[in-house]
Amino acid sequence: MAAGTVPLNKTISSDEQVVSEAAAWIAQIESGPMSQQDRAALGEWISRSPSHRIALRQCARAWADSERLAGLALYFDKARRDHRNFVRPWRRGVGLRVTAACLAMAAVFAFLLFSDRVNRPFGENASVVIATGRGETDSAKLPDGSLVSVNSFSRVEVSIREHAREVLLEEGEALFQVAADAERPFTVYAGDRAVQAIGTVFSVRYDGMSTVVAVLEGSVRLLPKSGVANWPGGRKATGEVKAIKPEAVIVAGQESITTPNAGTKIEPIPVAKLEQRATWRYEKLDFSGERLGFVLSEISRYTETNFQLADNDLADMKVGGVFQLSDADQAVDVIVDGLGLETESLPNGEVLIKRRVDGE
Repeated sequence: MAAGTVPLNKTISSDEQVVSEAAAWIAQIESGPMSQQDRAALGEWISRSPSHRIALRQCARAWADSERLAGLALYFDKARRDHRNFVRPWRRGVGLRVTAACLAMAAVFAFLLFSDRVNRPFGENASVVIATGRGETDSAKLPDGSLVSVNSFSRVEVSIREHAREVLLEEGEALFQVAADAERPFTVYAGDRAVQAIGTVFSVRYDGMSTVVAVLEGSVRLLPKSGVANWPGGRKATGEVKAIKPEAVIVAGQESITTPNAGTKIEPIPVAKLEQRATWRYEKLDFSGERLGFVLSEISRYTETNFQLADNDLADMKVGGVFQLSDADQAVDVIVDGLGLETESLPNGEVLIKRRVDGE
């Protein structure tokens, strides 16, 4: 497989209905300007599920990729037949097809960019949900000047009001560059904890059990379970959270891990290392000096692959390298080969990493 080429089954949703619908939308986009009603319908379809957004983007890419196009031809042929206004015959040749595909890609990406970043309904009192699929990241500039960056397979709800700035991290990870506003604290709710800042840079990660908070700049207050009251349904009144005594104060160069059984543990981590681990917001994965065990767990967040190590001591092997987030699958091959290891596909779909046998 050529470098940078991702298997079709790794990039296109296995849900045939979603792929068919995405292909139909691309056919409509490529046929000419969309009406305001059609754009609204497309926006509603995208917002239903992160898988819709991913399928639309990936189908557009696949349409412009002759190697991957064959695997989707059935969907596009059907979409063309079903779309009454489609006037460019499929048989007109590769040149027109690729040109049309590129225009469709541009239209899709422009629509996603416009609807997700430029036209988000932010105002003095507004809210928005940002959701990403596997291997996707996203970001939004808030009206107060703060920036929210959302990592792979995550979902956040942002609420901006006159006297409060609040975020619910339902799952995954987000990084917040908070604009200073002493009268309007910035509070992130994750599980049964809340993290509050005035002006700082920090990330919060929540997997349904544990909450990890890393501070890159400034400091944040970690509020106890009693201060959260099951947000959003039973959230305390605006301003009430501000007066609660924090469970801990986390400063730049520290990371806290809160689990149901062990409580909260804070450990120092150099800011440079925290910055390195946050390069996902720039579509990069910087694994320089990281342990193999940590690297594999991170790669699993961006792919559908889980890994096993044949020997526990392999987890402590040091890894180097910076990779494009879109090449997370290929990063494993490069890392494994560089460490003198090899992979083996297991019947359950996981990948076993083990020492390379001498002579291979």
